[in-house]
Amino acid sequence: MYSRGTSPRSLASDPGDTIGFAMTIATTHRSPRRLMPKIGSYVGVRVGGSVKRARVIEDRGNIGVGGRRIVRVEFEPDAELDGEPVRFEQPVEWLVDAPA
Repeated sequence: MYSRGTSPRSLASDPGDTIGFAMTIATTHRSPRRLMPKIGSYVGVRVGGSVKRARVIEDRGNIGVGGRRIVRVEFEPDAELDGEPVRFEQPVEWLVDAPA
């Protein structure tokens, strides 16, 4: 398993690296946690072949299929829709980084 004198902690990368902990036998089956967007933050939503910027307005919790976390997002008000924002629910896994 480990050679003499090494432990899972000594195998970890430098602090501030992308991964700051060592995967041990007990934690290899776990996938890395994804950060949950906060209410009011901007995220990207794929629409067709592009990514549009949307704002998170509500965290619905783990009510999706298989315990997926669902958030309610809205696009900015559009002149074509008489200034009404478009609101809908989206699983967190489908969100991407907000475009600049």
